[in-house]
Amino acid sequence: GAQQVATGSRCSLKVRYPSGESDVLTLPADQDIGVVYDHVAEKLGVAASSLLLVALHSRAKLEDRFASLASAGLVPQGVVTVSSATVVDMKQGEGKVVSLHTVSSLADWSTLVAASVLSIGVFHQQNDALSTQALEAASSLCDELTSDIAGIPVPPPVFILVDFDTQKNIARKYNIVQAPYILYLHGRRVVGHLACGTGVDVRSRVKEQVDKYMDFSRRRLGPSAGMDVGIEADDGNSENESEDD
Repeated sequence: GAQQVATGSRCSLKVRYPSGESDVLTLPADQDIGVVYDHVAEKLGVAASSLLLVALHSRAKLEDRFASLASAGLVPQGVVTVSSATVVDMKQGEGKVVSLHTVSSLADWSTLVAASVLSIGVFHQQNDALSTQALEAASSLCDELTSDIAGIPVPPPVFILVDFDTQKNIARKYNIVQAPYILYLHGRRVVGHLACGTGVDVRSRVKEQVDKYMDFSRRRLGPSAGMDVGIEADDGNSENESEDD
């Protein structure tokens, strides 16, 4: 049945942005989720229709903007992450902003991989310190790369966030058995990977490989089909085109 909300009940909502920043909003429990969309859109200077909010703990997409915060399970407190509602068009030369995408299915993953030139899959686990470091590294690098690619006709990398616990089918697709794990794909081809063990500086390792890609792309004005960005050679984790789980 419908969730009962006490009169005067409030929601403390943390909003996490791709840049790593966050806001904390205090709103009535019966407030529409659309108000949060409007707040985020105004802050980022984009159309609310281009955004997608995802509840952190349930991983539910909050697509019904007329639903209340209470009905979305965000009362008395909750956390939502901000991502793009649509797959970015990665056509060369259009200067698209680097972005983070949280996938919720193998189909989402395949669409993002197909739409980008260099995809970086960040496999993570909730409440894991190293996974948090990997996510923060991806978020920070996206923020840096957004300014780095300004005016340069280079298709930017797309970071794809994969919850290892809920998206085991994607992990199985590439024989990944642990998280955090970084997977690099050029088009549909796996060109490298990084298992993030204790002591590994995730951010510097990822940035090193992205920098190689960006340098290669600048010199060639767009990556070639046979690009090798110098990442540790893959050992059989090539993509299986089957969509079967």
